[in-house]
Amino acid sequence: MNINNLESIVSKSREVTEKDIKLFEIWRGYKLPEDFIEFNLKLPGAYFEGEFDAVGRKNSLISNILLFSKDDEDSIYIDEAYGIKDFGSFVIFGEDPGGNFIAFDYSKDELNPSVVFLDHEELGLIELPEGTTEDDFTAAEIDKMMNSDKLIDFPWAIHYVSPSFTDFMNSLKYSVPQKYDLPYEKLDINEFEKFIHDIKPDVPDSFRKFIIHYAGVKFNGRVVNLEKHVVRIDTVINFNKKSIIDYYEYISLKGGEEKFKNLIPFLLISYNNELRDSSMIALNMENDKMSIVVIPHDVLHKKDVINEKDLIYITDNIDKFFEDLTAIIEG
Repeated sequence: MNINNLESIVSKSREVTEKDIKLFEIWRGYKLPEDFIEFNLKLPGAYFEGEFDAVGRKNSLISNILLFSKDDEDSIYIDEAYGIKDFGSFVIFGEDPGGNFIAFDYSKDELNPSVVFLDHEELGLIELPEGTTEDDFTAAEIDKMMNSDKLIDFPWAIHYVSPSFTDFMNSLKYSVPQKYDLPYEKLDINEFEKFIHDIKPDVPDSFRKFIIHYAGVKFNGRVVNLEKHVVRIDTVINFNKKSIIDYYEYISLKGGEEKFKNLIPFLLISYNNELRDSSMIALNMENDKMSIVVIPHDVLHKKDVINEKDLIYITDNIDKFFEDLTAIIEG
């Protein structure tokens, strides 16, 4: 695959298999390009912010590749949109934030489709041939143009972009996302130091420095690899009673201090990049042996006291963990 800037793309879906792709091809009646197939096998549910120029539509956008599942809202199984029911030789595969589509155009080559941009605001509108007026057409002809459900009847809504998927992807100008969002409520250093002094006096200095620097920070769903554990990092716990993720309030809502015993949850994540998962990375100080662990979703949201067997071990090299995590965050 010769697609550039893959580091700007986040995968936000379950694994896509060759069977998933074959089932769609059978349903739609067209063979998808090999570079597009390879891309989806590697980056299922790809999400990114890319800008490109289409013929007649400069500064167009794409936000995501559609999903190979009939059950998802952003499904590639599109059989109707904006009054169009017959897409003919156009296979929609992506969309922008405004509800427009990016599609393959097989009209000239059924093996090597080009990429086009479909402007939904131009669907259903009449654009008469140059040099003509409505008076040159019968009422029936005008009515047919107004009420057609065939995409091919709205050629002005179809804007050529690129000769191939790879060429299209390599033409994108990616928006540079912020590394993270700073919190509205800053760390209450007095509250945090009291926590350290009165409750957990033995916490490593690397943990203390991490919280002081990143408390309350939100990471915009960045997917990272921590000691071979793939997680989507969300928000660092805060120590500020006004914060929506204040440590004491969070612990209370999740079952109280007795439930967590020697655990200090500090980073809200989705484990294995599962979109509906909400787990926590925590510092485990049980039996005088410190380690970094994941409190899985099902354990975190039960009222039962958390046992060590319920946890997913990451590492006992605490200082290196925070050093690596900081490098990832700032990288």
